[in-house]
Amino acid sequence: MRATIVCGLGFGDEGKGETIAYLSRRVRPDLVVRFNGGAQAAHHVKHSGVRFRFSQFGSGSFEGVPTLLSSFTFVDPLLLIDEAERLKGADLASPFSLLHVDAEAVTLTAFHAYVNRIEELSRAEDRHGSCGLGIGVAFQDERSGAPTMRFADLYDVSLLRRRLQQIREHQIERARSVMGAAPLSKQIEELFTDLCEPAMPEFLVERYTAVARRVRCVDGLAKIRESSTLLFEGAQGMLLDMEAGFFPHVTPSHTGPRNAERLLDAAGFTGERTTLGVTRTLPTRHGHGPFPTEDPALFFERDNNLKPGFQGSFRVGHADRLLLRYALDCMRPDGIVLTHTDYRPDRICVAYKEQSGALVESIADLPEPKADALRRCRPVYESVEITPPRDVIALYEERMLDRNPVVLASDAPGRFIERSSMILP
Repeated sequence: MRATIVCGLGFGDEGKGETIAYLSRRVRPDLVVRFNGGAQAAHHVKHSGVRFRFSQFGSGSFEGVPTLLSSFTFVDPLLLIDEAERLKGADLASPFSLLHVDAEAVTLTAFHAYVNRIEELSRAEDRHGSCGLGIGVAFQDERSGAPTMRFADLYDVSLLRRRLQQIREHQIERARSVMGAAPLSKQIEELFTDLCEPAMPEFLVERYTAVARRVRCVDGLAKIRESSTLLFEGAQGMLLDMEAGFFPHVTPSHTGPRNAERLLDAAGFTGERTTLGVTRTLPTRHGHGPFPTEDPALFFERDNNLKPGFQGSFRVGHADRLLLRYALDCMRPDGIVLTHTDYRPDRICVAYKEQSGALVESIADLPEPKADALRRCRPVYESVEITPPRDVIALYEERMLDRNPVVLASDAPGRFIERSSMILP
């Protein structure tokens, strides 16, 4: 019995999807478990020469590996339909036959998304970097005791109809309170009009019941107990973690291995557990938030998320030892997956300089609030040269990873080099 947990060490976009797809081919697991986040994930996998973006389905789907959306995920039924149709177009004949959703998974509605976007747009220049799908809104509602829908509610039409009305009414009031305190734009007014559309609840009832007819609603822990070889596919990255990240530019979930460990504990799993932290040779960030080594001149042609979405533009920076070691301290992985090793960095950030001129050599040394402090910092670089027989992997192990071993490296989509079979499943 073995469980391998795959998490990102950055702000997302590290290569978790390709890692899960590779491990799915390698070990043929019984199950891929999604254990945080929701449809805002964008895990790109190369299949039959074409790049495919996974959001809610596991990245082992093309290998025929079933997916469990656990109780820690936020499920968007409408986007499930869209993703299943895209999978069919990519020659996966019956996507929903591979999907299992925990009955207790919080389920998103269009109302959550409308309010999420209204709130984010109202922040103007102080946007948090939200993807605008409603996950933060649903998370806050669940914690506060506001009307919340679980995936099991989709299977009881009268309950579903009632729950949607409750959520709609609550979100209208929430939107009004936001709009009363901020200048209104045409975009915000249009979103509020859509939120108040009286026909929307019945439209959602029809679409959600159609999803319920095709998707298996399960006891997620029982599904884990049935499996002996598991892959846990994380979303976002350690630097966006709700506790370890730089508030308010965080995601409303634990992005490290915590949720996966809790699921394994609750299921009574007694097998071996391994956590792999995924990072890349040049860091990226999608949307708003501090990014000390950002360099607009950098461009890497095979990055997948270059098109700006609601959350903002795709940003690239130089290797940052402080942020990477902070993420390693928070996650404590057993091994490292290093992606984009075909890129050769010419410098690494080894410290920051504050506006006062003081040198910062660890994230722990930053004053609170750390997001503001990080935004004011300027990188201090050391030049590096990569010459044979030394390669970029050796550079990272020596200068960046604080003695954490690289066990798997990728220099092209779908192509990996194994460097240690002891830690890999």
